[in-house]
Amino acid sequence: MPSKPTAPPERQSLLARALSANASAALIAGPDGRLQWVNQAFLRLSGYSEREALRKSRQQLGWDARAARILDAVGAGKAWSGETIVRHKRGGARLVNEVITPLRDEEGKITCFIALQHHITGRRRSDASLRHLATHDSMTGLPNKACFLREQRRALRGAHTDGHLAATLFIDLDRFKAVNDTYGHRMGDRLLLAVARRLKAAVRQDDLVARLGGDEFAMLLRSITNPAAALALAADVARSISRPYVLCGLQLSIGASIGVAVAPSPDANAARLLDLADQAMYRAKKRGGNCAELASLPNPPEIATEELRTC
Repeated sequence: MPSKPTAPPERQSLLARALSANASAALIAGPDGRLQWVNQAFLRLSGYSEREALRKSRQQLGWDARAARILDAVGAGKAWSGETIVRHKRGGARLVNEVITPLRDEEGKITCFIALQHHITGRRRSDASLRHLATHDSMTGLPNKACFLREQRRALRGAHTDGHLAATLFIDLDRFKAVNDTYGHRMGDRLLLAVARRLKAAVRQDDLVARLGGDEFAMLLRSITNPAAALALAADVARSISRPYVLCGLQLSIGASIGVAVAPSPDANAARLLDLADQAMYRAKKRGGNCAELASLPNPPEIATEELRTC
């Protein structure tokens, strides 16, 4: 059984007994911040034994950069609620939703603080996983089209400020359908994964690779000096993709048709830029594929029409 608070008022003792079986971590601390009582849920959360926990102050057991705000509130005798951390005995931190409430005697003097902590680390990880699934392709793990367009908008806002340009590459695999039809979808999926790995290896650290769907990919080049440099990088990508693949004992050969569109201004429309790269890709395919084609921008450039906004 958890220990009783040191000389608590009767109602404090009753509250401790009521909190013993609470599923959330519960603590009672004195006005000086020293712990007087904890329940079993807190011991499981922190990894400490009851004796170890009661030797520590609330600050020693947790609270991060938000500690000053918490201490200001409770020091003024106010309740506080928000997200904070509990440091585990073996290292690491547990994110909790915490509510701290002062308990006063009949004269209004604070006798102790009651804290309830609900562990939300797992929920946050789940939320992060859901956000990742919403913005990434489930098979390759690459960003999806929505994520690509969002990052493209950000890159366009930062382009031109330092004399550099941003470019979009639209990549469509040549002869992929033949592989899929001949060897089945499982082999096709393995091939797409292999292509994704090569694309990620081909880009610079600040660039982005995305899967748009099917056998279509896109690249965002965040900082290039001129359209010729973007076209040269696209040609390198096409050569990388065209190298033979050995999968499950089979040697497979495909290619890539790539369209390149360079943003003429920082307020260019991201979706329209991707469309222009798509059109250039089709011209590359008509030339026989496994090559790159530079998009012809309208004059005046009709792609410079997007309202800038945070996504």
